[in-house]
Order: sequence, then structure tokens, then C-alpha cells
Amino acid sequence: PAAPPPEVPGAGGRTYRLTPVRVPEFDVVNLYGQDVTAEKAIDRFPIQNPNPVLRLSRSGRLTYANPASVLVQKALGATVGDQLAPAVFARIVEACETADDPTLEVETDGTIYRLRVVSVYEFDSINLYGTDITAARQVERLNAENEALLLNILPRSIADRLRGGETVIADRFE
Repeated sequence: PAAPPPEVPGAGGRTYRLTPVRVPEFDVVNLYGQDVTAEKAIDRFPIQNPNPVLRLSRSGRLTYANPASVLVQKALGATVGDQLAPAVFARIVEACETADDPTLEVETDGTIYRLRVVSVYEFDSINLYGTDITAARQVERLNAENEALLLNILPRSIADRLRGGETVIADRFE
């Protein structure tokens, strides 16, 4: 495989990627520089994020995953460089196209993540920003269990009044 193009520092903290182009007619090599400062800055940020951050190409290839994304990669069934399964990528595209809630949930090894799907047109990619919602889902499940238990003991109207703050309820029922 060919070596990646070299990157060099420029004035004002800029970084340039150099692409050599041989011009045989003149027996010279021209160097073309591309400013990649913004791209480098974006790549540095996610690695420091304690939450999962992943990047996909528009064709569904996983191109980046920060260290915190190990379980999300497992849930997606892919590691960096892999093409996502068509059904998984379709879920991501669908979430991306849902303006009011561009998210989806994935689960693996007992951990549930909500992934916010963000299309990054400038870099022709899709970013996934993960949040561990396992504890929130456990609270929801326990609340549902508590509600079911309460409604097995009391009529709904009394349960609603208790939740509304009434402390003494002395209704009469036949």
C-alpha cells in the first residue's frame, strides 16, 4: 500500500497535507498543499470525549470510532474500516432523515445507548454521538412495575390523588 501523503505545519498553526505530482515532461515533482487544519481539529475532539463518537461514510463504512465507542461498535456489528450491515445502515439513515428525533437505540452486553445521528455534509459523512441510557431505562421499567403494583392494590382514581399530593383520603366505597 502507498504511504499516506505527508502533513506539514504551516504559518499560524495551520496544517497542510502535501500531494506530490510528478511532471515527467519537465522532470520535476510539483507539491500541492491542502489545508487540513479543521479536519485535524475535528479528529482530535472525539478521542477525548468520554461518550461514544463514531463517523460513517455516506456508503455505510465505519471510518472512525473513539475509545469510548467499543460497545456501540459491538452493537452495530462493525469495527473501523468495516461496512455496516445494510439493515443497520438503513436504521441510521432513517434516523438521520427524521428531523424531529434523529436518534436510534442500540443495546449490547446489557448496556443501552441512544445514538444521535448527525449528517456532516462538509465532510460527506454521518456522525453518531452516543449516550448511555441504561440507568434511565431501568428507572422507567421500575416505575412501570411500581405503577402496576399500585394499581393492583388501589383504584386508579385513588392512586392518581395520592400522586397528586393528597395525604389523607377517606372516601367511602360500597
